[in-house]
Amino acid sequence: MKYKTVSTIAAILCLGLTAGLLGSSCKTGTALLMNADDNLRISSSGFDLRGTVTDEDGNPLDGVKMEMAFSRVNTASFRSENLHETETVDSAFHVQRKGWTELQLTFWKDGYFPERLAFDSPWLEKGKKRYVEEDGVQVRMVKMGPIAKLYRTRTSDSIRLKYDFKQESGAICDLSMLQASEELDRRQYENIEATAFKLESGPEATKYLELDFRRNENGEIVFVSLPGVLAPCPAELIVRLHSDDPGDGMILLNELDPDITEDKVYKKYNTAPETGYDRKEIAFALTDQWHELDKSTNFVYLKCGNHYGKARIRNLNIEIHRTFESAKAFIALHINRVPGDRNLTSQFGF
Repeated sequence: MKYKTVSTIAAILCLGLTAGLLGSSCKTGTALLMNADDNLRISSSGFDLRGTVTDEDGNPLDGVKMEMAFSRVNTASFRSENLHETETVDSAFHVQRKGWTELQLTFWKDGYFPERLAFDSPWLEKGKKRYVEEDGVQVRMVKMGPIAKLYRTRTSDSIRLKYDFKQESGAICDLSMLQASEELDRRQYENIEATAFKLESGPEATKYLELDFRRNENGEIVFVSLPGVLAPCPAELIVRLHSDDPGDGMILLNELDPDITEDKVYKKYNTAPETGYDRKEIAFALTDQWHELDKSTNFVYLKCGNHYGKARIRNLNIEIHRTFESAKAFIALHINRVPGDRNLTSQFGF
């Protein structure tokens, strides 16, 4: 297969812009200065693709907007040229264009998540055909449920440990405002955004998320020595939910689905379960691969009072410097505005 699926996370944000391109085309870039070999390769490249657009059950979809983005690069001058076209297709589509080396197709339809496919072909020897021909390309679009009105809080926190290993932790997101009203108004929403970052005066809120470390029975941080690191590092980073409500807690989606991806969370995990929120903390162990933790992403469902949400936790990292150690985490949290509503379908991604 010569095509690959490209993540559609946050692509919905481009819907308004793309809609304006219906039936239009534009060409951008700078003039290409090509040598003879480049001209031969470009002229022999291109795409001839035929396929169908259906829903998840295989039913044909009509009125689908298909955006075509062609590109090519001159390896001698490193200049590029791009061509964008948009048309409406009814179930079947046919894309045929010569002289281009890369193609990205994006399919849009109201009520469905956008789908994106990318096609390319490697450079071949002089005179050999590199025309990409595909018949039977299948595009399956996933139906989108009603989009909930979600709070978005993006929080980051940096905790510095001096060489005397002062026992520190930090509250990173105040959730107590969720209890303030049955229907949170815009002003309260802004207050939540404003208090989403580290509480400088300490964890005075009744409900909040905290970034901490694994500790022993005496409350002291547990450290481990890692290869290639001069100073000991905390053994585990912990994201902890503080709440006296026994019904509050988190569910780690990575444990339920070992193959979890942002695309799955964006499209599939959009209805929070009613029960199972039995975790008040999630620990991330630091191993000899600790320096790669910033590449990992963890997803959770969260229940706080009568509000449901989902969060993405990433960029877990430990930095070692001469005078301090720094522990970092990035949390993107979406919470449904309506009490009791478990719909977490988001237009913002994940």
